[in-house]
Amino acid sequence: MIKILDNFFERKPKNIIKNFDIHLCNILLVLIVLLPISLISGPFIPDLTITLSTIFFLYLTYKYKIFKYYNNSIVKFLLLFWAYLIFSSLISDNYLFSLKSSFFYIRFIIFSCFVWFLIENYISFKNFFMICLMVAFSFVILDSIYQYFANTSLFGNIKPSSRLTGPFGDRQIVGSYLARLSALLFFLYYFFPFKLNTKFLVLAILIAVTVLLSGERTSFFLITFIFVGISFIIFSFKNFLLSFFTYFLLTILIISSSPSIKERIVTQTLKGLAISQTKLITDGEKNYFKNKPKKGFYVFSGGHEAHYLAALSIFSDNKIFGAGPNMFRKVCSDSKHFKEPQSCTTHPHNFMLQILAEIGIVGFIFFMFALAFFLKKIIKYLGNLKFNNKNQLSNLKNIKTLILDVGFLANIFIIFLPSGNFFNNYLCATIFLPLGFYLHNLNNNE
Repeated sequence: MIKILDNFFERKPKNIIKNFDIHLCNILLVLIVLLPISLISGPFIPDLTITLSTIFFLYLTYKYKIFKYYNNSIVKFLLLFWAYLIFSSLISDNYLFSLKSSFFYIRFIIFSCFVWFLIENYISFKNFFMICLMVAFSFVILDSIYQYFANTSLFGNIKPSSRLTGPFGDRQIVGSYLARLSALLFFLYYFFPFKLNTKFLVLAILIAVTVLLSGERTSFFLITFIFVGISFIIFSFKNFLLSFFTYFLLTILIISSSPSIKERIVTQTLKGLAISQTKLITDGEKNYFKNKPKKGFYVFSGGHEAHYLAALSIFSDNKIFGAGPNMFRKVCSDSKHFKEPQSCTTHPHNFMLQILAEIGIVGFIFFMFALAFFLKKIIKYLGNLKFNNKNQLSNLKNIKTLILDVGFLANIFIIFLPSGNFFNNYLCATIFLPLGFYLHNLNNNE
């Protein structure tokens, strides 16, 4: 089996690793290539893949003195951020619990460097990864659409009332999976000669439709942001307008023709904001509108607003360094921060507020610095793409980078939308996996 892998994965001539290390590298390469599929299975295999990759790459770094992957401004910035997370944990009220999240956060950073290493040293890595990502997307789309119409997935997962789970069992993350990895899929398409053919456009439409059918409102806004952003980058202004209005009309058509999607995307959103009072059935719904705030609406919903108020209260008590990574769940029950039963949960459901509450102003400076980095790059490259067409090769490299820039903005920096736990393994995997490709592409630009 090991010899088959050695012959199957063609290494570049300057590959520096030797002997048994090559066999181990090939095994981990297979696990990473299969990561888009293993993410569907649950958290265990992806986290094991990332952890083993981290340990192995640290070993390679020490043995072969390959420190160049850490001698990068983005990696240095992330390592500094990791060091600060540890510091914030150490001064928290429950440092042992907090350190479980902060200390092992480094594995995602090193994992990104290992992905960069594999791209640089294996000729066919991107090809195999692209195929696996396409297979995973196709499977999720097929199973989720089938579940939408049949009320059960191909594997017997029963459809919840207004959301889809597809092949994810009881996890309602169909839209999140497709939206968060879609930018990486589009980025990889630019390494293939058939990049904008009919098959690609059909796949893009199916991704958008499936995310909409999933009933995940945040994912719907994420995929809309990504599609609009990428369309503006790769198309002329005329084709951008055409694609934008096509996407808009398709969305309106699906929402208007599907009562369940309209209920989830439109009606429940207005109800969550305490704006629409149609079809009030339960006493809880009636009390929800009766007790609506003086401003006349909630921020996303009563539950979300309760989370946010608790996070702001925690931040007010720990302004500089925060309460500690992943400590919201421990601190929110304190009488000083407890607002109502809905206010205390595992995380405040917003990246920006979680950062403020758990790692304070210093952590927020890291967050805003990264945001400024991506915005500056996007503005600079868009200027070159739209107003300076002299260097087509440079423009192509810029387009590839910009696609992932848009993806990072959608996944991390759309700070006005509800989000998951900043330290969640699944979310970190969907963020740091594309980062490996991003680091390699930036290094090639340089």
